[in-house]
Order: sequence, then structure tokens, then C-alpha cells
Amino acid sequence: MRLPFRRASCVTRNSASSRGSYLSFTQRSLFVAGLLIGLLALAAPVLADHIGPHRTVPSFVWKRLACHYQAVHDPPGPGFFGCTLDLYEPPGGLCASTGSVVGLFNPAVCSGWPGSCDSLPCDISLSDSVQGCSPGDAGCELVEETTTYPPATIAAHLQNCTLSDGWCITPPTLHLAGAEPVSGETILTIEGTRNGVHFACSGAVCDVPLLEGDNAFTFWARSSFGDTSEMGTLSAQVDTLGPSVSIPDSW
Repeated sequence: MRLPFRRASCVTRNSASSRGSYLSFTQRSLFVAGLLIGLLALAAPVLADHIGPHRTVPSFVWKRLACHYQAVHDPPGPGFFGCTLDLYEPPGGLCASTGSVVGLFNPAVCSGWPGSCDSLPCDISLSDSVQGCSPGDAGCELVEETTTYPPATIAAHLQNCTLSDGWCITPPTLHLAGAEPVSGETILTIEGTRNGVHFACSGAVCDVPLLEGDNAFTFWARSSFGDTSEMGTLSAQVDTLGPSVSIPDSW
């Protein structure tokens, strides 16, 4: 077979102006290439490692233990006397026993009573609860608490996969969708690996085409909360070319 022949011409440029023009063109080319690389870097999502959900957030609140006592004096005859008393302890403390507060139920506290529970038969009950308060209130202290928010999630669905003997024989796509349950937070990117190579899509949805042969995926959703969903995995095999048969010439 004859190979095509192309005539070549050679031009030698020795002038300083020619060399200057050549250098200027090279510099312009490098500048344009660098600009394009920079724009691509800005447009591409930033890849980061999977860190998993971390949604236990500490906070500080003012709290106290409220001890609610109720005393009842029921003398013979109609009617009875009732009185309530609230005492406060620091959060984590204990309320005083009912026996230790008997003397506090007296006519100075319980208006209209004929005497105090020191000298009258009284039935005293106690209930307690932790409540919010303001600095300076009796028993009020600053307490550290933690709140755990629900994590971001990611769902995966293999689309356009017609199975034959466990293989996709049509070109499939892995559809990934992230969800953020915490109000005010959003899914920033969908990230993962395909056969060890990282990929990322901006937003809460990502469609990744599968390659011919084996495909092993890991994937997760990255949230504005500062963490990620749990990592998901998926494996699939693709053969859209079908079997090939080689017949020797001697047949």
C-alpha cells in the first residue's frame, strides 16, 4: 500500500521581530490555558473525605429543680385546709423530704390556717420537675445540654439497567439523591468514588454513568450542617457490547 505523501516546506525566520512575535503568541497561549484551568477549578465541586454524621450539638441553658409541696389539713366536720409551697434547688440536686418541711406550713404561709403542720395533722405530698429560669432566680444555674439532630441521608437507584445473567446489557446510570431533614440546612454536594476514582455533583442530585465491566461505587451526601450522610455502596456489572466470537481462517 502506498502511503500518502505531503509536501513540506520550511521557512527560517532570523529577524528579531519574528522571534518576538513567536514568544508573544506562546505567552498568550499559556495565559489562555491557565485561565481555562482556573475557571474549570472554580466550577468543579471541591472533593472532601467522607466524615459521616456528627449532629450532637452542645448548648447552655439556665435551669433549676422545682420542688412542689402540697399540704392538706382535714379536721373533723365539713371542709378542709389546703396549702402549696414551692422550693427550688440547683439542677441535679434533691428536694427536701416532706417530713423536713412540716414547719413551713404555718398561718404565715398558709392564709386562714388554724395552726401549722407542726401541731396539726397534715398530709404532705411532693412533686418535682426541672424548669427553665433566669439568672438570679433561686436555685438557677447554667447547665450544658446536648441536642442530637437527625442525619442527612442518601438514596441510590440504578436506572436503565436491563439485567441478563446479573449483568446490565443496556447503558445504566446510578441516580443518587440526598435529603436534609434539618430545617435551614441543605445538601451541598453528592460525592463518592467509582472504581476508586472520586466524583462530585453540586446540589442534592447526581447521575453517574456506569462503565463497561465491573463498577464499584461508594457515595454520600455532604450537608451545610458541616457533616455527611452515612456512606452507601453499590456494585454492578455492565456489558452492552455482547459476546464476541472469533472464527479462525482455517475453518
